[in-house]
Amino acid sequence: KAITRWVFERNPYFYAVDGLGRQLPYFDYFEIANLSDVEQIYLKAISGELDCQARHLSGDRAKFLVLNQKRGGYRVEFFPQEVTMGLFFNQTHVGDPVLRTLFRNQRFRLAMSYGIDRTEIHKLLNLGQKDDMIDIAIPVPFSNDETIRRWFEYDPEKANKMLDELGLVRNSDGWRLRPDGRQLVITAHIIEFLPIDWVELVQEYWAELGVKLNIQRHSYRVWWDFAMAFDFDVVAYYVDTKPDRHLLLSPYHILPFHAHTYWGGKWGLWYSSKGGAGEQPPQQVMALLEQWEKLTQTVAPERQQERIDNLVAETLGMGNALHVKKMMPGINIQKNNFYNVGHDNYPRGSSVLNGPGPDYPETYWMD
Repeated sequence: KAITRWVFERNPYFYAVDGLGRQLPYFDYFEIANLSDVEQIYLKAISGELDCQARHLSGDRAKFLVLNQKRGGYRVEFFPQEVTMGLFFNQTHVGDPVLRTLFRNQRFRLAMSYGIDRTEIHKLLNLGQKDDMIDIAIPVPFSNDETIRRWFEYDPEKANKMLDELGLVRNSDGWRLRPDGRQLVITAHIIEFLPIDWVELVQEYWAELGVKLNIQRHSYRVWWDFAMAFDFDVVAYYVDTKPDRHLLLSPYHILPFHAHTYWGGKWGLWYSSKGGAGEQPPQQVMALLEQWEKLTQTVAPERQQERIDNLVAETLGMGNALHVKKMMPGINIQKNNFYNVGHDNYPRGSSVLNGPGPDYPETYWMD
């Protein structure tokens, strides 16, 4: 029988009390509903059935949530997200050796990156936000490094020239052909709660290069089984390369730390299993992992930050993840009688930081 909800009861022996000496947590229990799809979150919100929610709320649905605040008896709050949306070419593709070889070619990845007009995407979709994606993504000591900044440039002429040089000729309809003579078709996969509009713009840009991009959305319920099969072309997802110490918690966007690294899942599986499974990475990727090992053994904060900057800069220069657009602010909804949520603009939907743990949920309260 399918589980429909989880109930978490308070621990009467919890160690903490509030400033007046009252026992925490305040709530006797939390109840979490197990929903079949993300759309039900929005329906429950506007019908007044949700008390507090941050995970799986998409920025492109903010207007819908704001317009229905009175109906649902909740308020909408926004918090900054210093990550981007981007693309990961699967360099350990198990289902298509031709695409795997293409995706491992840095010149191919760079050509496809040159074909994306990030400035236009920002103007069309980011609703007046400051265009500081480069500031978020690139470590300050490397902010003027041309081997990194080129991955943020738009130059379709250069993109076409590079694709021509790779032997990806066009057919009579203008579409490019793979080395095996078949049409070059790439499928981008995206999880259901993420906005898709920016991927549709990439689809248009790449069509101008003669590369057909299909887009496929997936339910969260099947996402990880799908991703762990390593049989996909491209994943459209968050790209978190902000060079700060939280990367020590989960660096899988910048190096194949485990099987969840979309650009090199089988390499990550090899690393996390200590060579027991997956595939040993090539030397350039092994060098990233060696840098990571040194970083984890570094204690001095200044030296630690220096190694973080160097590691992020190295993987950015390789183009393992293509930054495309800055994330819209994160969304949190809470009932009008729900209090004590939101400490220091903490991203309550963060899986890396095990949200909402660092938001002190033991202090949440309803009247």
